[in-house]
Amino acid sequence: EISQYILGRNLCEDEEYHILWIISIYFHRSRYFWGNLVMVKNLKIFWKIMAVICTMALFMAVVGFTSKYFSDKLSERLDDMYHNQLTAVKVVNAMRAQSRAVEALAMEIILANMTPERMYHEQSVLADRVSEFDRLLDVYEKTKLDTYQKERLVLVKNDLAVYRQARGQAIQMAIAGQRAEGYKHFEEHGMKQLDNVNVLLKELADYNAKISEQAMEEGQAEAIRSEIIVLIVTLSAIVLAIVLGIILARAITNPVQTLQNLMAQAGNGDLTVKANADSQDELGQLSQSFNEMIKNQMTVV
Repeated sequence: EISQYILGRNLCEDEEYHILWIISIYFHRSRYFWGNLVMVKNLKIFWKIMAVICTMALFMAVVGFTSKYFSDKLSERLDDMYHNQLTAVKVVNAMRAQSRAVEALAMEIILANMTPERMYHEQSVLADRVSEFDRLLDVYEKTKLDTYQKERLVLVKNDLAVYRQARGQAIQMAIAGQRAEGYKHFEEHGMKQLDNVNVLLKELADYNAKISEQAMEEGQAEAIRSEIIVLIVTLSAIVLAIVLGIILARAITNPVQTLQNLMAQAGNGDLTVKANADSQDELGQLSQSFNEMIKNQMTVV
């Protein structure tokens, strides 16, 4: 059939011959279809019923597999959206909050006149905030980042390193009693980098929020598409099951009704009736027996 298809595609250059070729393929497939129906017709009644049951089971399996496939696919998308987009938004916003808290503590340590005990406490709190920021930064790095996010993250790390060095030097100068000099040093060597870090974090937060919104829209569209596909598959399975059931039911009931009418005619004295015994199932055998019975009755008469 494949060779016929290729040959037909090569030969049917004109539209008229191409249409004739399509019609010939249609009739070829039709003969194949009706040949299968004849084969089904010759099956025993038990196997016809089993064919209907197996076909129903197959259709149910196809519907179940389709539903499971699209359900798993949607679940994977939602899981990816949560662990990458939504987690990234949450982590970046937490990093921004920690950055503002660290900035406030650093300014307090540099500018405020406090006791050594309080100074030690504020430095301890500052160290905890910095550790939490680094932890969040590590979590963000482990999410699924695109090129834009990776580039911004490199810039954040570079400015962060310069800013932290300037902040550490300013705090040491403040501890030594040189508060004004410490703040000036931080302003000249670290303030610009701190502003850059805050701007970059805001850009990352806005970018991740936009990606999350797009992922949500894509997930909703995929859910609708999955529902439509599952509905189409389900309706197609129902229609095919009904059609197959009708065909097999008629293959069983029509010969029985025909034989019943012939028996009624023979009972009324018409011994010229003859049943169609072209099938090889129980009904065909029954029709052959009926014909033999009519033939014997005619011989007796």
